[in-house]
Amino acid sequence: MYIIIVGVENITAELSYSLNSQGHEVFVIDNDPKKIKKLQEEQGLSIGEYIDTTSKNSLIEIGIERAERLIAVSAYDSINLTVCQIAKNIMVDNKNFKCIAVVNEPKNHYLFELNEIDIVANQVDLLVSYIANAIPSHPIIRLMPLPNSQELISVKIPTSGVINNKLISEIILPYGSSIVLIIDIDGKNKKITDTTKIISGDEVILIVNLNAINEVWNLLTELR
Repeated sequence: MYIIIVGVENITAELSYSLNSQGHEVFVIDNDPKKIKKLQEEQGLSIGEYIDTTSKNSLIEIGIERAERLIAVSAYDSINLTVCQIAKNIMVDNKNFKCIAVVNEPKNHYLFELNEIDIVANQVDLLVSYIANAIPSHPIIRLMPLPNSQELISVKIPTSGVINNKLISEIILPYGSSIVLIIDIDGKNKKITDTTKIISGDEVILIVNLNAINEVWNLLTELR
């Protein structure tokens, strides 16, 4: 599917790389030409463009009318809300189109719900989830629901886990499941390739089908 990401922030490079590797067509836009240039240097000129992200004409020019998802991850809630409002207005007759927005200030969360943004992720809630995930009694964190009966989850790899030191290419996930982000014990993002090793202490963030959550959990946390 064609996915538009609004905003070049810490999560953007990994998110776009992961979605591209899954076969999706990804296009990133930002109001800051320096941010776009840096991303282009990492992933190629075709990955994105510097445009006015809150302009209806700009969104039409980059082909929003054929997009199925718009993901707003800008550091500014005003931009995320505005671009989602414009996008939903353009795509009002397309029932398959969904807007996903990150809210940076919890006090603004209600504004996104009031405007019926399809999926709203709160930065603070995600951070709390990350902290909770460091506690052994919480081996799996359900971060947020996604369309098509899927969910974004986070799993911490245990020290004596069977999966420890395995390559991503050696891990057979249930149908419809995919790894979108890996954060190592130092809090750094790992580049996701077939030769990337998953080791104890890694936090693995995945998109999974609802009926496969327990299977994924068991696979990633099984002990030797």
